[in-house]
Order: sequence, then C-alpha cells, then structure tokens
Amino acid sequence: MKRKLTDLVIVILLLVLVALYIRAPLRPAHLGPVSVMVKGYEMNAAGQTNALVSISNEGSRAVDFAAGTQVLQTSGWVDPSSTVSNQFNLTMFLDPHIAPGSNRVVSIPVPPGASSWRVRVMCQKAYPEHWSKKLRWVSDIYIFKRGIVEHFYSGEMKR
Repeated sequence: MKRKLTDLVIVILLLVLVALYIRAPLRPAHLGPVSVMVKGYEMNAAGQTNALVSISNEGSRAVDFAAGTQVLQTSGWVDPSSTVSNQFNLTMFLDPHIAPGSNRVVSIPVPPGASSWRVRVMCQKAYPEHWSKKLRWVSDIYIFKRGIVEHFYSGEMKR
C-alpha cells in the first residue's frame, strides 16, 4: 500500500512538472543583429512610390524574412491598411533567404498619405529544406522553448 502511494505521488509530481514546462513561455528569439535602413526611393510602373530597403543580417544564423510598413498614429505604430497595432500585412519575396553576414535590398510600397512611417521586417530562423526541418522546428519550439521569430524596424521616416 505504501509503495502504491509513493508511486502515485511521483506520477503526480511528474505530471505537474510536465504541465508547468508546457505552459512555460518561449525564450525571446535572438537571431543576431539585423539592420533595416531605407536607402532611397523609386517609382514603380503604376506610379506608386517604393522605398528601397536594405536588410542586413549581421548575425551568425541564416534568416528568412518578410517586410511591410507601419504608420504612426496617436495610438502608436499600426498597419497602414488595417490601422490596428496587432495586425500587419507583410510582403513575402520569391527568395526570402539572407545568409549570415550578407544583405538584401528590396522594394516596398510607401504608405500613401502617411506623415510618419517605418519599415517592419519579420525574420525567422532559416531551416534546411529537408524532412529534418520539421524535427528541428519542433525541438526549438517545444523542447528547448526557443523563439524563432524576431521583428526589426527602420527608423521613423517623414514625408
């Protein structure tokens, strides 16, 4: 009887520890320094102004990225199309990969009518295109509790 009670207590403690581990938040991602700078402007075929944005991966890990813009309103930085701070539209590029120590220059539409705006870049740790990609992603998120996504911003741009 005493043995069964001891076993039950151990099982309950293990279940509590597993539950606490599962509920533990992810550690913040650290993909290394990534810089975002507006280098200039160009007009596209439709006559819209696009910003030429340089995204430099100065870290030691390869990253995949998507980019968009935010506008400054009284409530803070928001997406120009939805005007909500927790929703954002990002442009996916055909080749979103940036190797360590390299940079990419991309063209992003400037939000029309905004007096203050900035570029928002979402970077994610790049995984190889192989079946092990899913295993590495699962181990990063669920076992090691590592964040794999980080957001970077350009400085504020004025019209």
